[in-house]
Amino acid sequence: SPTTVLGVMGIVSSGVVSAGSDSWVRSGWLAELLWKVDNSVNVVNPVHKHLAVEIRVGYLAAIAAFVGMLGIVSVERMVLRGLLTYKGWLNMKPKQKPPITVMVWGGLVSLFSGRNNLLYGFALSLPALPLPSLNHTCDTYLDSVKPLMDEEDFEKTVELTENFRKNEGRRFQWYLWVKHLFSVNYISEWWEKYVYLRGRTPLMANSNYYVLDSKSRPTTNQIERAGNVVHHFLRFKDMIEGETLEPMLIRGRVPLCMEQYERMFGTCRIPGREIDVLKHNISRYIVVVYDGNYYKLDVYHGARGTKLRPYASEEIQHQLKLIIAHSKRKSDADIQLPALTKPGEVRRRPSFLRGGLGSYKTNRIQSYSDLSVLNELRRHDDDTSSRARHSSVTRTGYNGPGVAAFTAGPRSNWAEARELYFAEGVNRESLVCIEKAAFLLFLQDDAYATINERAKSMFCGDGYNRWFDKSVNLVVMKDGYIGLNCEHSWADAPAVAHLWEFALLSELIDYQNRVIKKDSEPVADIADLKNLPPPKRLLWEIDDEMRTAINQAGTVAEQLISDVGLDILEHYDYGTSFMKKSGFSPDAYIQMVLQLAYYRNRQQFDLTYESSMTRLFRLGRTETVRSLTEESKAFVLAMESPTASKEEKTKLLREAAEKHVEYSKMAMVGQGIDRHLFALYVVSRGMDVDSEFLNEALSIPWRLSTSQQPQQQTLLRDNLQGNMKNIFISPGGGFGPVADDGYGVSYMIVGGDSVFFHISSKICCPDTSSEKFKVCLMSALRDVHDLLAN
Repeated sequence: SPTTVLGVMGIVSSGVVSAGSDSWVRSGWLAELLWKVDNSVNVVNPVHKHLAVEIRVGYLAAIAAFVGMLGIVSVERMVLRGLLTYKGWLNMKPKQKPPITVMVWGGLVSLFSGRNNLLYGFALSLPALPLPSLNHTCDTYLDSVKPLMDEEDFEKTVELTENFRKNEGRRFQWYLWVKHLFSVNYISEWWEKYVYLRGRTPLMANSNYYVLDSKSRPTTNQIERAGNVVHHFLRFKDMIEGETLEPMLIRGRVPLCMEQYERMFGTCRIPGREIDVLKHNISRYIVVVYDGNYYKLDVYHGARGTKLRPYASEEIQHQLKLIIAHSKRKSDADIQLPALTKPGEVRRRPSFLRGGLGSYKTNRIQSYSDLSVLNELRRHDDDTSSRARHSSVTRTGYNGPGVAAFTAGPRSNWAEARELYFAEGVNRESLVCIEKAAFLLFLQDDAYATINERAKSMFCGDGYNRWFDKSVNLVVMKDGYIGLNCEHSWADAPAVAHLWEFALLSELIDYQNRVIKKDSEPVADIADLKNLPPPKRLLWEIDDEMRTAINQAGTVAEQLISDVGLDILEHYDYGTSFMKKSGFSPDAYIQMVLQLAYYRNRQQFDLTYESSMTRLFRLGRTETVRSLTEESKAFVLAMESPTASKEEKTKLLREAAEKHVEYSKMAMVGQGIDRHLFALYVVSRGMDVDSEFLNEALSIPWRLSTSQQPQQQTLLRDNLQGNMKNIFISPGGGFGPVADDGYGVSYMIVGGDSVFFHISSKICCPDTSSEKFKVCLMSALRDVHDLLAN
């Protein structure tokens, strides 16, 4: 820390000054070298020769101490980076006694890691993501696609692969090797830019994901629940910004890259016609949405530039009650709150953006896609009189202005609407306020009887009540159930899962201390609550043209929502205890179950995607584990064969699981093939070379996309007592299918006896059904269990 550095510099400086002139620190070779260097300053600084000897000795000693500490830290990081490149510890089996090499390695890692590290303290010590060899990627690719093809098609693929390996692949690999040399992660920038930000499809149901609440709530009061969780979100936010959040360590030693956390709060994906951009702000307020009305709510005490203190839960609850009362008021005289922008401060849009179309009135918006022609029409319109006829400010309909519907649609259309209707005035001010907020809080009057209904609401809302561009949308239902809807490009789900686990467990600990132990902090004084600065309304100016655009955007959103098939399987028959007792990695076990369920559902094999993290490396995000292998295919066919023996099925299951574990380790250590293939494709496009091999390799659809959700990323559960530990059962969350004719399956392994599966598909596809897949999954779980039970 800076304090430590200054302290060491001061101690060294005073020690050298007080030492005798004949001591080594004053007359040794290092002292002489520094003195000669210091004398050279006389040439450029005439005042220098007039300084006292003690002063010169003092600052030379301080400089030497600073450079010495810098050198020690650099060497320490370099050694630690070298140690962290070793991944042999991943080959250890559970409960296996570590060999002497791993024990020595672990001791050195602990020694050079130090203690009380800051959030990003390991950033410069993490190794760069390795670049797989071309031969490794080509060979692994052939192994992974063999189960999909007959002999003739596979021979053609082998020929195509060998041709790529010997020709253009070498050139692409060379350029990629150069990029790898000069970057800490050769894929992260391209992955965010081309996979996420260049995507033009709607974020809703395609890119965003949802997270569900714990099965048990400490309270069913909506306002109390919202205040509690918002407060703990702010605590987590402060730990990120102050870098006091402890970095994640695997097995208590190996650090993960934490740089995704930086953009967790105050981040918004801004739509563009061709590519979106991510904007991040340090924000001291949130935006609350109730019944379609938007409010800016300050959530910190203290002036900017000073140490700020987040609002307590009771203070947030007080403000939320004001917001709900204001939104429900029957007239402006009932409850008054200030507006974000005063009428006199509103800047008018230029005439070509002011809503009138003059002679083009008959060409007003007919469909949401027609937004693309409006920009040109407006350039020829100087008639502003139509604005007086067609413009009106509304606060009714669509449960409020409904502007969030734009964020649910195609990105290019939203970008155009943003330019047309949010360029200036109150609309721009309100939009900027939302985009810069730490996060959005949606208070809903809805309550759902089933977990499926609640999950779909968190995933999509009604098309008007989620701001899909924001990094985090916190939703609180009328019955106290809460959930998240998160934009995906800024980070992956484990970072949000960490936030979620922290907030929910902290809330339970507060409940335990308040209700069970009767040991709680005093509630904020009522007088203080009344003196809090009031929330500010966000105003919208919506004319007929914009209202039509909102309606059309909402229609698109409603069509997307109606096509979402979502079913959740709550499996309580067995969990990790049985899987581990049977000698299987739980993840490998579930992946084999999913292969069996998918085959029973579709009677075919398809490429399967499982997300694996690469955060052992700097700026690491994810890599793909290809779960369909020759071994898993053989196991599935044996399970469906009436002649295969139980011993044969068990043997094939173990071989398939071991192969999956091997592929998972490859992905974790940066030897997966899919990010490499994608990077090679980006290079080919940059060189304007059409590669038949890469076109084919990247065109095979991922009809089964899967992901395991992490848990136990904090130690807070240890603070819960008795049955409180058992009631925290989070079913996790889910995402949409990658392919229109495929499935998205997310699963959360909870404790030793339960697993939750989130199954999504497109209803319009006749070949998929989340409900039918759920039935196949239940049978697969039962049959694999019975195979191993005896």
